[in-house]
Amino acid sequence: MKPIKLMILFSFLISSFALCKNRAMEKESKSLENEVIITPAADQPEVYLKLLEGKRVGLVVNQTSILTSKNNMHLVDYLMMEGVDVKKVFVPEHGFRGDADAGEAIKSEIDKSTGLPIVSLYGDNKKPSAKTLEDIDVLIYDLQDVGIRFFTYISTMHYVMESCAENKMPLLIFDRPNPNGNYIDGPVLQKGFESFVGMHPIPVVHGLTVGELAQMINGEGWLKMRKRFQRRGMLDHGVRVLVLGVSFTFLPLAAKRVHCRPITHAIHTPLTCCMLKNEKSSGKPGTLLLNMPEADCAMNI
Repeated sequence: MKPIKLMILFSFLISSFALCKNRAMEKESKSLENEVIITPAADQPEVYLKLLEGKRVGLVVNQTSILTSKNNMHLVDYLMMEGVDVKKVFVPEHGFRGDADAGEAIKSEIDKSTGLPIVSLYGDNKKPSAKTLEDIDVLIYDLQDVGIRFFTYISTMHYVMESCAENKMPLLIFDRPNPNGNYIDGPVLQKGFESFVGMHPIPVVHGLTVGELAQMINGEGWLKMRKRFQRRGMLDHGVRVLVLGVSFTFLPLAAKRVHCRPITHAIHTPLTCCMLKNEKSSGKPGTLLLNMPEADCAMNI
């Protein structure tokens, strides 16, 4: 009798599992029908190429600065292919190719692949100087962030904004989705404890994209001498910063920052980056697959 009961129970469990799986697949299929492909700013050349016509362009980029719509072509390669006059590349922590470890010195040099001058923004020099901006008409910032206060890419963005404001340099900030953008957590940085791994009075997990944070930095007057960019203007009329937004649900991000590849690493980074001296991975972002709620994050400042 027992074997028969076990067989019946086993059959019931198998049937229940199959039913649940089918319902889950049907639900997923229905949800996918309503989802929108993410279009980061870099994948909107119809918007920004006309703004770059006749301009000498500098870029703040790394290995995450890609066009997913162009087979993950790098933004620098794409702009040069389109005939844009790219003059130089400014690079943050981890370097242009993302192969330098945390805290490793980044050198200014000539990139062997493109022949472009590489200007380091990590080390003794963290801010574009007036001299490095002399031969540029417009600067583009395009770095994938993970929405955490102590990630240095937003500190680099702060100094880039500050330098552009001081030198009357138009700035284009290419926005990308935040993998930790669905919540806010952690203490707000106290005044007097500012550093390159925490420049702003925001929570550890701040919930903002770089474009949204740029608007906050500008609007709150956090730049040096409380300098602000003028709002809602074209690039040809004075000091402007334009944030090119994104509409997104899914986005494959090709990145290979040291120690982190899957999206789970980026999600766990708010905790694991507190243990940078540990021998285990600290969860710096790498090849990411984002599954984000639908949102329209288009912004202009």
